[in-house]
Amino acid sequence: MADSILLPYNRIVPMHLTMFFGFAISSLFSALGFETLLPVLVVFLVLKTYMDIRMHTVLHERQQHPEKRDSLFVWF
Repeated sequence: MADSILLPYNRIVPMHLTMFFGFAISSLFSALGFETLLPVLVVFLVLKTYMDIRMHTVLHERQQHPEKRDSLFVWF
């Protein structure tokens, strides 16, 4: 039960990190003369893709070995 409650946060954390630090990244690029949000989008896509792949492998590992349940949160 708790496993299903905490699993969505594995995808939400990278999105929130991108929102928090994306402003700083876009402000830095704006100060340097680049008026694009493409770097923020790239950071978001890389984090999201990494966490999707990581969660996929962890969930399949848990299905194959149900006795090994290290934690409910998939760390980076």
